[in-house]
Formats: sequence, C-alpha cells, structure tokens
Amino acid sequence: MLAADEPHAALIGRDVLGNGGNAGDAAVAMYFAMAVTLPSRAGLAGGGVCLVFDHGDKAAEVIEFLPQAGPSGGVVPRGVRAMAALHARYGLIRWEPLVAPAENLARFGHSVSRALARDLVRAAATIRSDRELSRIFRSGTGRLPGEGDRVLQPDLSSVLAGIRLQGAGYMHVGPFTRRFAEAASAAGQRLSPMELRGALARFQAPAQLRFGTETLYFSVPPAADGLLAAVLWQLLTEVRDYDSAPPDERPHLFVEAAMRAFADRASWLAPGGQSREPAPDLLAEDRLARLMADYNAGRHTAAFRLSPAPESRPEDPDGAGFAVGDRWGNAVACSLTMNGLFGAGRIAPDTGVLLAAPPLGGNDGTLSPSVAILGNEPNGDAHLALAASGGAAAPTALVAALLGVLALDQPLEEVIAAPRLHHGGAPDLVLYEAGVPPTELDALRARGHGMAEAEALSRVGGFYCVEGLRDIKYGCAANSDPRGWGLGALVQ
Repeated sequence: MLAADEPHAALIGRDVLGNGGNAGDAAVAMYFAMAVTLPSRAGLAGGGVCLVFDHGDKAAEVIEFLPQAGPSGGVVPRGVRAMAALHARYGLIRWEPLVAPAENLARFGHSVSRALARDLVRAAATIRSDRELSRIFRSGTGRLPGEGDRVLQPDLSSVLAGIRLQGAGYMHVGPFTRRFAEAASAAGQRLSPMELRGALARFQAPAQLRFGTETLYFSVPPAADGLLAAVLWQLLTEVRDYDSAPPDERPHLFVEAAMRAFADRASWLAPGGQSREPAPDLLAEDRLARLMADYNAGRHTAAFRLSPAPESRPEDPDGAGFAVGDRWGNAVACSLTMNGLFGAGRIAPDTGVLLAAPPLGGNDGTLSPSVAILGNEPNGDAHLALAASGGAAAPTALVAALLGVLALDQPLEEVIAAPRLHHGGAPDLVLYEAGVPPTELDALRARGHGMAEAEALSRVGGFYCVEGLRDIKYGCAANSDPRGWGLGALVQ
C-alpha cells in the first residue's frame, strides 16, 4: 500500500508492488516518476530524506540526500545515488524496470496532474524567464498546460535512459558527468565533475522511541525537523498526556508544546545542520520535562520568555513526499525538496534536468522534510509510515497525524484531512487553517494566544495498518493529503 503527492507516481508504485517488487523497489520507481511528473517539487537534481524499515533486519535506517551547495557554489545532486543505494541494499527486482516507467513518461508524454497544474500557475513568471522551461511547459501561444494536457520531456528521457542502462554511474562517473557539470554551470549553478563524482547519499541511524511493543522511528539531522518532530511527540505523549487532556485544552497543549520544541531546536542545531548532542540525549524524558516545566494549562506562555527563544528560519514550503509498504512488512517513507518551487527555475541546457535552488539558509539542515515509521522489531512488521513536507509546519503536521491515529484511534483519512494548527514560536502566533472549529479558536484566544489564518500547513500522506502490513485483515488505510491532490492506493 502506498500514498504519494502525485498520482502518476502512486500508480507506478502500485504497479511495482503488484508485479512482485517490494517497498524499496516501489520507492525508487516513485522517486524517478516524480522527477518527471512533479518537477516543481522533486527532481534528479533535488534531494530529500528517506526512512526505511526492513523486515529482514528488523530495524530502520535513514538515507539522507538533502540538496546542499558544493564548494563551487552549485547544488550537488545526490538523489540518483541515493536511489541506487536504496535499491542495492533493500531492492528485490532489477533496476531497469524501476527507471523505465519514468523514462517512458518523459519520452512519450504524461497528462498534467492537478498537483502540477496548480504549481505551474504559481510559477508562471519563473517558467517564462527560462528558455528550457518555457520550451517544455509553454505552448506556441504562450499558454501553460492545464490539468489533463500532455507534456513531453525528450531531453530528460534521454538522461533517464542512461540511468536505466548504466545506473547512478551515468550521472556521476561517466562521460555525461562532465556534460552535466558544464550545462549546470551554463545555467548559473557552478558544478565540477569532481563534485559530482564525490556526491554520495548517507546512511544514518534514526531517532527511536518506544510506543507500546512497537518502535517509532524519525529522521535525524541534517534532516533536523525529523528530530524536532520526535521531541514534540515525546512532549505530548511522555511528558504530558495529550489523549487524556480535556478536549478544550488539547489545542492549547499542542501549540504550547510545538512552540517549545521549536525553541529547543535552537539549543541543539549546529551550523551545517548537525546536532550538538546525540538524539537519545535530546529525547531523554528528564530533559524534555524541563521544557514543559512552565506549561500553564490555562494561559499562553509568551515565546520571548523561553530560553533559548524560538528562531525564525527559512523553510521550503513546496516539497513532496510518499510512503509505501509491502506484504513482507517492509516500509519506506520519503520526503523530497527542490529548495523552492521549481528549484532554481533553470534547466541545465540539453539535459532536461531542473536544477535545485541553493538552500535558503545555507547548508544548515533546516530545509528538511519529516518522515516517521512505526515498526515492530521482534516480528519485523511495519504498521505505519508517514511523510510530511512543505515548510516549517511539516513536523507539527506529522505529529498531529501521529497523535490522531496512534493516541486518539482516529481514521487515517480523517486525521490527514483535518484542519491544522501550528506554532513555531517566531512569530509568537498560532497559525490555523480554515475549518478549525470555532470553539477551538475561542479556547486558544481565551488563553491569550495571538491567531492568524494560514492557507495550508504542510502535507502529510502515508499508510496505517492496525496489526501490521502482514496482517491487513484487521484494517489498513493509505491516504494522500487532500491539500496536494495526490493518491493513496491499496495493493492486494
């Protein structure tokens, strides 16, 4: 079962699972498909983070490939190598049929999804400013393609053909490497062949938290918001008891804990996106209890009174994600970014590869997506996988979904669609989506919160099986976020 922020990618992942592939295989195929069908948010020159739960090892692992600036100034792509590493370690079927669907979509064309059509409208000025982008996404009359219109990307299909036949080496160690470096440099992103050769994905141990007999895994720095989400989860489930709080207090408790989690990040996030302390130390209950020591159930604590005070950091509001699980109990959740809508807004000439933008805050790890997996280590069976993307609210949206499903026993579809709250501390405001019940808003105002309505607070999608992927008769759900017009699918 799976969910993705782009429907073509979801259908390709479904086909891979239906044809004997596992979750790792489907994740690889979905990544390459998204590079074609949702280039506004994912691409061969972009990056992200994946969290993998492996049935055989009965353990989880993070694959980090965030798009970061290299010594020459351009953003060094690591996504293709990340997918090759994911496939080599966890894949089941051959590489070629996983890349071929994306290659065919680029070569023969694909219909524009609603997700891409909305992004094209938002980025109309960016598309007009680049000749290569205009050639793909504007007609002879200058019209942008709408939902259902067909788009072809022949240059990108040629690159994907090379990747299909030669693996990640095609992009990083072969003759194409120099050509891509020169093309990226011509488009304003200085890259050297040496930087491309040295670009590697990184395997990391995830943050781990016990939840009953299962283990909840999160990504870790430099995907810093995954660890922030783990801190927030602990504040609401171990330090405080969210599910036992009175209903009118829960929104207040949630945003107060979120504000403190964001303030706490300033104490451990080091330059370069690394953590100053190991994740287990940051998640120690006595340490987290101190963060909530001044919590007042009846009154908002002003953000400036926290130590350290929350910091405003630049975030990419336009990422994408997917989560997939298979019948053996394996699961993969990935969240992807181009560091901005349509990345740098430039295609490397004659390659079809859209370049990622430089990180807004430097290589500090804050432009990072959030992913979580719930797995049972004794039997090697995953129960849940969620991917959140899209700005500062990604970790709060992820934790809100986890609370709804795991703490309140609410249906996944209902939890993902529910209007959201967010408080990052800077500014000292509760952001809320349209549809939050007036009684909740009134309860927050009565406690002294400043309020501001927001259009959409991140996207979350994934799956949840009550008794695990290997025992779906007790109930499973796979849902994408309705804010993003993706697709969820169950594979029998």
